[in-house]
Amino acid sequence: MKSTIMLGLLCVLSTSVHAQSDSNTPAWNEQIIKDFSKNSRSVEFSVGYLSNQLTSNDNDKIKSSGTGLRIGKTFNLSSDINTTTSLAGSYLTIKHDNNNLSEDFIVNGTISEIGLSQRLSVDLGSSGTIVRPFVEVGVSRGLIATKYSGLDNFSADINYNKYVAAAGLQIVFDNNIVPFVMFDYSKIKTDKNFHSQGSIDGESFSKDVAFETDSERKLSSQTLTIGIGFLF
Repeated sequence: MKSTIMLGLLCVLSTSVHAQSDSNTPAWNEQIIKDFSKNSRSVEFSVGYLSNQLTSNDNDKIKSSGTGLRIGKTFNLSSDINTTTSLAGSYLTIKHDNNNLSEDFIVNGTISEIGLSQRLSVDLGSSGTIVRPFVEVGVSRGLIATKYSGLDNFSADINYNKYVAAAGLQIVFDNNIVPFVMFDYSKIKTDKNFHSQGSIDGESFSKDVAFETDSERKLSSQTLTIGIGFLF
């Protein structure tokens, strides 16, 4: 009789444990799938159109536009807060507008950069389309390669360090396409010397030239970027 009672109790306990396990399993599976899905789409590749203006301390301006590429990895600090580490590069063409320059000269050239950035973002919306505002800081190494032609023909290659502060907005669609807009304001400091070559008054030259003052080495930069990203 006692054996029958014990066997009955074991059956009841076993049924209860299985029922509890079954009731919890869907929730655990759902969370695991959700976390796996979110982590599996944490790598972003993006391409954007950049419109840039460099401004010197004397208010001389150089305008340029071009293309930027970026690849980044996102880490979840919490369910709604993310941080993204990115490697970015850009290549821009300087616009010929003779801004602050003699009309005897035609100015053209390129600006190229590569750098690292750290982004902090917040997800607004729990399902479907997510709105993701962000702020960002970064450092870049760049080269301004300018060419002047007219009465004289010469070029200047100026290397610089760039310190970036940016803010923007992403829209994350459920198909993993991410359009975005970003504005950055940056401080630039060039190297002490730049390389120049060409001809002046019929005489050819190629030499390193030092900036006369430290203020000449300081520039500010404003860039508007509009682009699209893809999550993997």
